[in-house]
Amino acid sequence: MPVDKIAGASEQGVVSGLWPVASIVLSAIFLYKLTVKIGCFDIIKAKVFHQYHLIKRIQVLLIAFSF
Repeated sequence: MPVDKIAGASEQGVVSGLWPVASIVLSAIFLYKLTVKIGCFDIIKAKVFHQYHLIKRIQVLLIAFSF
């Protein structure tokens, strides 16, 4: 198989694999910055930590699920 076709297929595979991940990461960063800027993140943080301040395992799961 020619090297240029192998390189092209590899490039296409990398791009098609990274594009969905990059779009999700960029969307999450945008949403986080937006909620911080308008002040909604403080409300969310207060609700989560107020409700689950005794249950540390649920806090860890919520944080891990968010990322």
